[in-house]
Formats: sequence, C-alpha cells, structure tokens
Amino acid sequence: KLLDLATGTADVAILLGKAAAKYSSSSATTTINSAVLGLDPSQNMLNVGKTKVQESDLTNIVTLELGDARKLNALQDNTIDAATMSFGIRNVPEKEQALCEINRVLKKGRMD
Repeated sequence: KLLDLATGTADVAILLGKAAAKYSSSSATTTINSAVLGLDPSQNMLNVGKTKVQESDLTNIVTLELGDARKLNALQDNTIDAATMSFGIRNVPEKEQALCEINRVLKKGRMD
C-alpha cells in the first residue's frame, strides 16, 4: 500500500499506480486493488485527479480521498509501505505533526 499525501490532481499517485500495474502484470500477483491512496485537503483538486485516474484506467489501483496529512486518523498504525508528499509539505503549517503521522502509519522493520 502506497500513500501519496497532498496528492492534488493525482499526478504522483497516477505514476505510482502505473508502476504498481506494471509490477502486477510482471509478477505472480494477479491484481493489485487500491494499491495507491492519494489524500488531499482540497475536494476541487481531487475532482480533477479522479477524472485523470479514470482516464488512465487506474480506478481499481488508485483511490483518492479527502484528507489531511496532519490527521491520518482513518489509517491504522504500521499499514503503509511507502509515502510520498512531493511539494505539499511546504503548505503544511504543522510540518512536525504531519511527519509524525506519516511515521505512525508507515510499516516498521524490514523492507522487501
């Protein structure tokens, strides 16, 4: 499971989704459902992103939801394999709080 915070119009989430789809087709895994979760506090940006995800035929791989990097309450501890945030961190007033939340949801230990 990959997390793209401040996903905006989902450019990075779509790139991750395409990579996940390519990986899925070249491995023993038959399908990867909702492999990428993109969160953003702007519904308008998400609406554009959802259209782009549909146009990219990635709706089974990329999920976009309203969310705030400072409050990832819907995500359980140690459940995310990797997280990205691109340039969105510059817009987060409480950067330390967001980074603590990212750390909380990331899986700990060995990387595969």
